[in-house]
Amino acid sequence: EQRNKDNPEHLKAWLSELYDKVGVVDDLGETSSFHVTISATAKYFKNGPRNERSHMRIILDIVGEPLSKFTSTKQLIRAIRDAIIGHLLTYLSSVLHRDVSFGNVMLVRKGAVEFCGFIDDLDYGSPVDSSKFRWKGIKGTPFQGKSLQGTLLSAGEQKRFRELENKLKERTGTVEFMAMELMNVDPKQDVSHQVHHDLESFFWLLVWFVLRHTNHDHKEGKGTFAKVFGTNYHKTTHQERKENMLLRKFFTIKGNTPLSYLLQRLQSMVSDAYILNVPKFGNVTQTPVPLTYDAMLEAFDEALGMKGWPEDDVAIPFKPPYS
Repeated sequence: EQRNKDNPEHLKAWLSELYDKVGVVDDLGETSSFHVTISATAKYFKNGPRNERSHMRIILDIVGEPLSKFTSTKQLIRAIRDAIIGHLLTYLSSVLHRDVSFGNVMLVRKGAVEFCGFIDDLDYGSPVDSSKFRWKGIKGTPFQGKSLQGTLLSAGEQKRFRELENKLKERTGTVEFMAMELMNVDPKQDVSHQVHHDLESFFWLLVWFVLRHTNHDHKEGKGTFAKVFGTNYHKTTHQERKENMLLRKFFTIKGNTPLSYLLQRLQSMVSDAYILNVPKFGNVTQTPVPLTYDAMLEAFDEALGMKGWPEDDVAIPFKPPYS
């Protein structure tokens, strides 16, 4: 008789029958899985039950959507702003993300939660000691100005951190979004992957989506994206192309004053983080100003508070110039 194996009440009786057939007397105990193999138990009477395999079902659901599906540029900016906050919370938990890229920042599905975007994928994440880090908060963020402090690593975590500290000196991340300081780094240089490098990656992430999916006025037109981020453009390196963007007047978005303002402000902030070889500075001593959470979130919040955001400027489908 075919027993209804989907009924949990039949589980013990069914397993008992299987054990009797192979002479097994030990009870494997309760299990949430119904389909359990008995080959290991039959072969190894004592330790076999520990090695049995069980048939499990995993139900997956989509929790986010690609940034390329934004329904307005304001939604895009809100999503990236929220991802920066997520990056901050991760850092406060003593983990540095180290791979801000187009697939690791996503839109929240409409109506799922109050925030608009999030950061995921900690495959390249590394432990960091954030215990001395304090963040005062900025009005307009979910923290509403509350002071937050980093997490103190335990003794075991500190030992592991010291063992992995050199890993922070490895070049990680997606090259298109990587901070310029980390590109083409001499292994002998003492350059560690830090928070300000990830914050710069958020800027290049924004530029990536703007060049692909908005109506910008860059003089290169539709070919701008390939010239800046394309892998088949061998005349200059990624680092040289990024530097060129910082040294020139930044492009604007037609009919979108807030987004144009944000791009130009972030361009200035990223430029200030480096000592660039620009004739206009002459013999003036330049002092780099690393990017901070406060500065980045303040820029995003100011732009989001401006008037003039288009309401229906959905993402323009991107068509590669060579297709």
